[in-house]
Amino acid sequence: MTVQHNITHYGSQIPVDHDKDTAVNGSYEVIVPAGVSTLQIRRYPELTSNAFVVQNVTFNSSVETSSLAPITEEEATRTGPYQRTVDIDITPGEISGFVYDDIDGNEGYNASSDVPLSGVTVQIIGIDSLDPSTGQPLAYDYSMIKTIITEENGYYNASNLLPGYYQIVVNDEEGFQIQNTLYPIPGGINTFDIVKPKPGNVEGTIFFDTDGNGAYDSGEEMNNVKVDLVYMTTGEHNIVSSLTTDADGAYQFTDLIPGNYGLQMEKLPDYGSVVEITITENQATKVNASIQYALIELNGVTKDENTMQDVANVTITFAPSTSIGNNSAQLGSIISDANGDYTLDLMPGTYNVSVYETVVENNVNVTYSYHQTLTLMVGQGSRIYDVLLARQEE
Repeated sequence: MTVQHNITHYGSQIPVDHDKDTAVNGSYEVIVPAGVSTLQIRRYPELTSNAFVVQNVTFNSSVETSSLAPITEEEATRTGPYQRTVDIDITPGEISGFVYDDIDGNEGYNASSDVPLSGVTVQIIGIDSLDPSTGQPLAYDYSMIKTIITEENGYYNASNLLPGYYQIVVNDEEGFQIQNTLYPIPGGINTFDIVKPKPGNVEGTIFFDTDGNGAYDSGEEMNNVKVDLVYMTTGEHNIVSSLTTDADGAYQFTDLIPGNYGLQMEKLPDYGSVVEITITENQATKVNASIQYALIELNGVTKDENTMQDVANVTITFAPSTSIGNNSAQLGSIISDANGDYTLDLMPGTYNVSVYETVVENNVNVTYSYHQTLTLMVGQGSRIYDVLLARQEE
């Protein structure tokens, strides 16, 4: 709650904040200067001058006995009665509109030519606070969440909303997200139509980067690669289409809802990886995707080499060997669990495996160590590799 009072500046009236209070359980108390002033209810004070104005209540009634009559000098100087009770009824917000496929290309929904989308889920989520630097939500108001399924004519409506910012998320019947935006909903009736975005396409070449230069070169094409197109925008990771690359390593997916996808590529047992891509509305995107060697699942146990007892919570480091040319190994590490077991996915290649862990056993410092070389072959799939630790008491 903020008190605003106009001052005259070079002939112009400028509203200036005078007093403010943060309402607790709906109660507030502020000091209002004499004359015509305004009580301005705001949300998101973290946005400072861009805070959301919920409602204005102005002391400008011509009825002297009204609680909204201008503040008198006697009240302002406290030479007479100086307390007023002003209850404020917040006007709730309401939002409605149509979800549709814009066939005629004209702005706005045209029932005679556009196609309404029924069965679409419209979720309207209240926002409690925003990041002032990015404008993105920091916290949500879970008391202000509305979920609506569009009717046969694509219509939706949500009412009795506390004025403020809302995140509007819209998913079609197949689970594709066609809208996700922040939207201000003031008190009163608001209209927001939601248009299905135009589809996009993606095409390119699947290749194995033989020379390691990070780019596609002629001769690196990979045929017979299974490519699953995975929809990732909503976090469900559903496969929406699949194909196998031709002799030139080419692939193409068309008529896609814009959003985030993954190219899940496999030519097992040797190759397998995922490349994330973004489909843009009404555009053809070209992505030459580099397939990697398939990861190898490494399983084992960390043990004392003498007693063969399991040793728990040991950090194992797998560092690529620098003595091997064109080594495809990539750095990895894992901590064994309470039973000494560990599981880790690694790229094929040659590794220097090391452990150096100091623990306290029976009030004695004990150091466990391990240094060995490990080679994982392309297409190996999985391997069991126990780490037998040397033990030394200090």
